[in-house]
This record gives sequence, C-alpha cells and structure tokens, in this order.
Amino acid sequence: MSTRRMSITVILLCLVPLTAVLSQRTGGSFSLSAYGSVGLSMTPETFKDFWKTGFGFGGELKCHITKTTGLAVSFTYQPFKLDGDAIIEWLEEQAGEPVGPGMEVEYLGGGTTIDFVSINIIQYFTTPPAPFGFYVTAGGGYYMPKMDDANMKFTYLGEPIEMQRWEEDDWGSDNGFGINGGVGLELMLGRGKVCLFVEGEYHHTFIDMDSEGLEETAGKKGGKISFITIMGGIRFRS
Repeated sequence: MSTRRMSITVILLCLVPLTAVLSQRTGGSFSLSAYGSVGLSMTPETFKDFWKTGFGFGGELKCHITKTTGLAVSFTYQPFKLDGDAIIEWLEEQAGEPVGPGMEVEYLGGGTTIDFVSINIIQYFTTPPAPFGFYVTAGGGYYMPKMDDANMKFTYLGEPIEMQRWEEDDWGSDNGFGINGGVGLELMLGRGKVCLFVEGEYHHTFIDMDSEGLEETAGKKGGKISFITIMGGIRFRS
C-alpha cells in the first residue's frame, strides 16, 4: 500500500469514531442557544429607506421531538438605526436641490426596536452521526415594534430655522402577530454537547407602519412591516 493510501486510511479510521460521538441530537433531548443578530429592514418603503442595519441578541429553547424534528421557542431583541444620510437625501429630493452652504441638518433619536417571541418547527436534513446539521425552520410569533421619537433640526449659519418632529404615534405601528421562515446550519464541537450555528430568517408581520400623516410628509408608502434576521451563536445540548 502506498504512503498516500495509508495516510488516507488512517485519517478515515480516525474520523469514523469521531463523527460517531459528535452529534447527540436525540428524541426527547433539549438545547439552549444564545445568539447575536443582524436585522435588515425590508418593507414598507418608510422602514426600508429610513432605517438601516441594527445589531441585536436573543435566546432559544429547543425540544428535539425526534432526531430530525424539533420545536423551538425564542425571544429576540432586534434594533434598527435611523439612517440620517437617507433622510438628508430625501430632503434634497423634496427641495429639488442639494442642501446649500451654511445649511445644516441634525437628527436626534428615531431608533426602532422590534422585540419578538416566536414558536417554530425545525426540520433537519442530516441525522446523527453527521458532524453538522442543515435545517429549515418555520413558524409564527408575536412582534412588538417600538418607534422612538425622531427630531430633525435645521440650522443656517448656526442659527436654528426649523424643527421637525415625528412622534412615536406617527409611525402608526402596534403589537401584532407575524410569520417567519428560514434556514440554518450547525457545526458540532467536541462530543456534540456544544455546537456553533448560523441561521437566516424572513419575518412578515401583520402590523401596519406609517400613518397617513407620515406618508404624506415623507412621500413613502406604508404597509406591513417585514425584515430579515441573520443570527449566529452557540447552542448547548442536554
């Protein structure tokens, strides 16, 4: 046997017992996850154009019904940042010309947070003893958006000339239900009690954002709130 074949054989013999202990996903077991998340605003236009990526966090408790099916309950705190540059661009479009010399626009507040609790079914496409787990997830949740007051201050040569204020009620959003779905990938560590994971989900809520007043002011269409979360973290199994 050549040296190359012998090396491959030795590696395979080492991998077989290793993969056998990597995954401990069995029916009746539980897992607890902690993760960081990135939120991407999607709809309506007001939300997509005036808010940008925010960084949040969350936790998840999962019950593995079988080796390939699980039920997960999670809570996520997902903020979004007001995009001041987009607001300035919008102001220039409204005026039909760039903000002139000596004119300054300052924005304060306006952050948005969407907390949500979701219950999802998880379906794996890999079974133990695979050292990784590819899965899809789908379910529903209760979404709690909070839109902070936003203030825009206009000054010319250091002197204030106008103040525009959007209050929380102007965003026209209340708590409500929604649906979500996505895909994920796990990578087992050690003996399968711990794994790293990354997961992406699309969330469509039944919550309206944008009152008629704000739509008229901003020239943006209102509609249902939707967004994407990309999560990455660590998962501990019982």
